[in-house]
Amino acid sequence: MSDSPGKTDGIFRSFSHRDYRLFYSGQIVSLTGNWIQTTVQGWLVYTLTLSSAALGAVGFAAMAPTLLLGAFAGVYADRWDKRRALLGTQALSMLQASVLAALTISGHVQVWHIAVLACFAGCIGAFDMPIRQSFVVELVGRQDLSNALALNSMMFNMARIAGPAAAGVLIGLMGPGWCFALNAATYTFVIAALWKISADRPASRAGLLREPVLESLKAGLRYAWTHHHIRNPLILLACVSTVVMPFMTLMPVAAVELLGGGPGTLGMLLSCVGAGAFAGGLHLAGRGSPRRMGSLIGSASVLYGTAVIAFSFSRVPAASFLLLVAAGAGMMRQSVGCNTLIQSLVADNMRGRVMSLYVLTFVGLAPLGSLFLGWLAEHIGIAGALRLAGFWVLLSAAWFISKLWQMKESVKRLSDDPEAAGRVGWLRELI
Repeated sequence: MSDSPGKTDGIFRSFSHRDYRLFYSGQIVSLTGNWIQTTVQGWLVYTLTLSSAALGAVGFAAMAPTLLLGAFAGVYADRWDKRRALLGTQALSMLQASVLAALTISGHVQVWHIAVLACFAGCIGAFDMPIRQSFVVELVGRQDLSNALALNSMMFNMARIAGPAAAGVLIGLMGPGWCFALNAATYTFVIAALWKISADRPASRAGLLREPVLESLKAGLRYAWTHHHIRNPLILLACVSTVVMPFMTLMPVAAVELLGGGPGTLGMLLSCVGAGAFAGGLHLAGRGSPRRMGSLIGSASVLYGTAVIAFSFSRVPAASFLLLVAAGAGMMRQSVGCNTLIQSLVADNMRGRVMSLYVLTFVGLAPLGSLFLGWLAEHIGIAGALRLAGFWVLLSAAWFISKLWQMKESVKRLSDDPEAAGRVGWLRELI
């Protein structure tokens, strides 16, 4: 793999890699179906219970497994054949969606069924996400890594736009159960794509396979903590993730209580977040290199926090939609910026473990936020909860910006690392 930044210009330059094209095409169909299920599931829980706390509890069930299993999953991400592992996780996800569809279509679904199946999906995702994140570099190499990560995020947010918008229509046309069945069917596309991807992958490291799992985990944690250019983005994500994912979980409440809407309004709110995130991803993909990524992360965090606070005051749908576009752009540039910064700097033999920490901080800590914001919205209202969430993001952004100098010094010390010698010149410009 090349260790220098990409010199090939173009937003879609990663599509020159055949395996990446296959991976992308399968994922975009499956992710659209997944967003349909996520939107419909939230609406179903709220219509069954009329409770913000119930939405927060189901969100907790979906995300808690990442908190419990995520760090260990990273050890296996560094050991397993990633293509085969992803085939397994996608097959299990198809099974989960099929069971949920059967329960709902038969009329037997209850909230506890949804919570248990959400927890099962969370267990799958705890392994799927770090493996998928660390798989990208095997498909495109370091040279096009920053571009591929941005394109991945664009793909995710194209699905975020299409999925909720479609869900708002499909709930009325076919009912929740058949929406879940449709999601199950979309997994055939990603499984077929993974099957066609070349099986000639880098071999697992024999030393790591012989090392006890706990020792491998400790080594990964020690590596992340002692490198400020890895540690600080992870701390920022840990702080912000306590409100990012719960913010999305509570969108059904915002649609009803702030804007007086229904499923169509919910679909528009989620789609606007996706549209903003898509625009943010387009900007990142069009950048020639990942230079000054640290500064971009700080400014994106400020944009996100400010937009969430302004959204909490809005009662005009058009204004709310525009504010969520801005929030989506800030959220995207922050999360992808952290991902790009970390993956550009991490050692290859630590990639799976470090990316599991990325997933843990970005997704795994969100269950705590889901419970807290759900409780807070019940007691002070959705508007007050969102204002506090936005203020917390601004505080986290201020801390991260104040630590950029520390990260620059940490990157400079990489010049003593022979493996990084060929890329330190441009790595120093990342912050």
